[in-house]
Amino acid sequence: SEINDGKSEFIDGKSEFNDGKSEFNDGKSEFNDGKSEFIDGKSEFIDGKSEFNDGKSEFIDGKSEFIDGKSEFNDGKSEFIDGKSEFIDGKSEFNDGKSEFNDGKSEFNDGKSRV
Repeated sequence: SEINDGKSEFIDGKSEFNDGKSEFNDGKSEFNDGKSEFIDGKSEFIDGKSEFNDGKSEFIDGKSEFIDGKSEFNDGKSEFIDGKSEFIDGKSEFNDGKSEFNDGKSEFNDGKSRV
């Protein structure tokens, strides 16, 4: 019955071989699925990195525009203050001129009444 034992071992070995082959094929399938997920993840990472760089660039542009706007605002504020100062000086000169005009008018009227 060595033949029967050998036949039994052969059948068991063939069964183990088939089980191993099945596990190998399952592992190969999982490897391929993982490889596909890795490639998809790498692609998403590259897209995300590109979007990040675009966002960073937009942020830098926005920051630059903000700084320019702040500078323009400060220039405008300075011009406003200068204009306000000129207005106050002009108003003072106008009032001085008005006072001189009124004094001159009074003197003219006084001189006219003496004649």
